[in-house]
Amino acid sequence: MTISFREWLKQFKNQDAPFGDLWSNATSTKRGRFQDKISDSWQGDTIESLIEFMVKNEASYQSHSVLNEANEAYHNYLGLEPIKSSNTKSGYHKPLIIKEK
Repeated sequence: MTISFREWLKQFKNQDAPFGDLWSNATSTKRGRFQDKISDSWQGDTIESLIEFMVKNEASYQSHSVLNEANEAYHNYLGLEPIKSSNTKSGYHKPLIIKEK
């Protein structure tokens, strides 16, 4: 049985590490500055849904870099060939869009 990206990432919850921060930032329901409502949190299970959430919420370059690392680690965990990003510009790795099975 394959676990979803969300379930895999959840193992890093409450860890003071990049993947733990990614989980925390994606699932936080704290209000942001100047927000009237509690911000949406990531509701999906896939890498694609987290990418959409991060783009919608204008996540930082560093967050996208951590997502790329998490994407590679998740695929290694599943025993799949790691996907290398060739779309770089000035050292910035754009988020990978991966189709999960």
